[in-house]
Amino acid sequence: MGDIVDGVCRTAHCPVVVVNLGRETDSGLGRILVPIKDLSASAREQFELALRVINSAPEDQRVRITLLHVHDPRFSGQDRHWMEQQLIRWRPPGIPEERFHIVIVRGPGIDGAIHRLSREHDLVILRTQRRRVAGLPIPGSDRTSKLIRQLPCASMVISDPLV
Repeated sequence: MGDIVDGVCRTAHCPVVVVNLGRETDSGLGRILVPIKDLSASAREQFELALRVINSAPEDQRVRITLLHVHDPRFSGQDRHWMEQQLIRWRPPGIPEERFHIVIVRGPGIDGAIHRLSREHDLVILRTQRRRVAGLPIPGSDRTSKLIRQLPCASMVISDPLV
């Protein structure tokens, strides 16, 4: 993501949101893609950032949100259905069903799925965790940085503190 940004993210005691609006469309941010890894509190925070973007949009802009989950190939149909039902429960009452979409695809291939769906969206909200290797903090995931560079739309990345 860059030395300065990585330095801030590495030393911050709280999550940092890195925004790239360089590819924002003239139509605004009407279609938001949120790849969800699991049902954790951090995934929920990622979704809630999307809700903040929606709530800050002009009222006449009917923002649509898509939750993407790439599931383990070993998941059964029942597991997939369970995950879909859990994500459906995340829809706040103020967002109509037609503006809240869930896409669940069979893994592996999260990067490819995000890239494909990003072509139909104006903003992708990602999350990355800082890690330590041999006791030393490492910069943001090269994989995440590469994905961000390839996205055809704007992006927001939530960088969690070191774990």
